[in-house]
Amino acid sequence: MITFPARPASPRSPAPDSLGDDPVLTRRWLIETALLWARWGQIPLIALLPVFLRAHPWPPPLLGALVLALGNAGLTRLWRRGPSAARLTAIRRGATALEWVGLLALVGLWPADPASKIPGVLVILILTGGARRGVVGVCGTAAGVALAVAALTGWQGLALGLLAPRAMIAHLGGWLALLAPVVGTVGALAWAEGTAWHREAARDRRERAALRRYTCGLSPRQWEVLLLLTRPTLTYEAIAARLHLEPESVREYVKRIAAKWEVSGGRAAVVAEARARGLLDFLDGDASPDAA
Repeated sequence: MITFPARPASPRSPAPDSLGDDPVLTRRWLIETALLWARWGQIPLIALLPVFLRAHPWPPPLLGALVLALGNAGLTRLWRRGPSAARLTAIRRGATALEWVGLLALVGLWPADPASKIPGVLVILILTGGARRGVVGVCGTAAGVALAVAALTGWQGLALGLLAPRAMIAHLGGWLALLAPVVGTVGALAWAEGTAWHREAARDRRERAALRRYTCGLSPRQWEVLLLLTRPTLTYEAIAARLHLEPESVREYVKRIAAKWEVSGGRAAVVAEARARGLLDFLDGDASPDAA
């Protein structure tokens, strides 16, 4: 089995190579790293919101910035311990909770002003949701943001009496008009990026499988037979028909592969050994066996 040398990890920016060859975990770690430092950039901007939105007090944005800073400091400490699947899961969950709690606290603590534009900061959640979970994240986060804005508008209109029913409808319509293009744009970008990445990952898996195939000494015909053996619905006769061979020839190829790898048994043993050698890793992704 081929081993790929890992880059040395920087003390300031842990390399994701310790996650192994899994491109999904590596990509998620890099995304969380980017979002971690992006949050540090958002904190001073949130604290300075009263400068941009005049005639508003300082305590709410300062408190929201403080919540984000404390939570992000904890995530940064966990991130500096280096990449691993368990830490990645903890960081993803903690970051999602931190972003929602911090920004919803900021919106909830803002003065009851129906003309306030402060809920606009919730658009940040749509951006991070798209970066973290793609189109599913965009849709789920957008639904949560819409509910938060609707709850805020209902509180201002029904509980505080600051908005008339028609004004509440107009207020909600304005926010929906804002969210629609944001969700559409971010969702389209997330879909395009995700599609391109999946294709690149599938090609990478095929290339790795090809390299391992050469080291295992399989001929091109043996490789074709092996790929079809992984499909339980295909009998020897069906495989022979696809490859324009006789069924006995397919059985002979299986015997030769088993002898070459020094395994006893038939089809199941050969497929199990191929998986153990990493030859079929790409089949777990989006790639088609025939495309390899």
